[in-house]
Amino acid sequence: YERLGKVFACPANAQEVIVFDHGEVRQIQLPDGAMPYGGRFAMALADDRYLFLLPNRYPHLLRIDLQTEQIVQIDGVQQRYSAKTREGDWFVGGSLLKDGLLYLTSPFTEEVLVFAEDTLEHQSLTIGQNTGGANIIAPDGDDLYLLPLAGTKVRRWNPMTGALRVYDAAVEGLSCFHPGLNAPCGGQAFSSAAFTDDKIILAPNWGNMFVAIDKETGVAE
Repeated sequence: YERLGKVFACPANAQEVIVFDHGEVRQIQLPDGAMPYGGRFAMALADDRYLFLLPNRYPHLLRIDLQTEQIVQIDGVQQRYSAKTREGDWFVGGSLLKDGLLYLTSPFTEEVLVFAEDTLEHQSLTIGQNTGGANIIAPDGDDLYLLPLAGTKVRRWNPMTGALRVYDAAVEGLSCFHPGLNAPCGGQAFSSAAFTDDKIILAPNWGNMFVAIDKETGVAE
C-alpha cells in the first residue's frame, strides 16, 4: 500500500512490515505470536489512516497506525475468521474496510464481525440462516454481497438497514474442482463479483463457469 508518501509491503509469512520511506528502507517488527511456521497472514487492508493485517494461522488481528506506526493487537478473531479443514486446507473469511468499519466473515458460519476502526469496538452479527460462511465480501453501493465458501447461497446484506436477501447461484452444470486434491469438491465456486444496475456477475474460482443473477427476480444463468 502507498500511503503518506511511503510504501508499506505487508507480509504473508514474514514477521515484519517493510517500509520504503523516501529512500530509506526499514522494518516494523510485529509481535511474534509464538508462531515459528509460515502462513501467518491472509491479507492486508488499508485506508488513509490504518493498516490491518488479517490473520491466517497467526493468533492476532493487528492494526497499525500509518502515521505513528503504533501496533494494536486484537485477540479472539483468528479462530472465528480462519479455520483448517479435515483435508488440511486453511480457509479464511471475507474482509472489507469501508466507511470506517472493518467487516470480517466466518468462512463456515453465518457470523460477521464488525469493528469500528478507530475505537476497535465490535459486534458479532448472524446474517442469514443455513447459508454457511463466506470467503468474499463484495460491495455494491450500500449493499454487501457475501459470497459462499461452500455451496451456492449468496447473501445481499445492507448493514445500514439490516435488509437481507439470499440468492441461489446454482445453475445446471455448475461444479467445483479442488486443484490441490485434483478432485471434485463443493467449495470455493466463486472468486469475486461485479455489478450492473440489474445483474450480479459472479466470477469463478474453483467453479467451472461465470454465473449471472438478476437482482430483482433472483433468476441465475
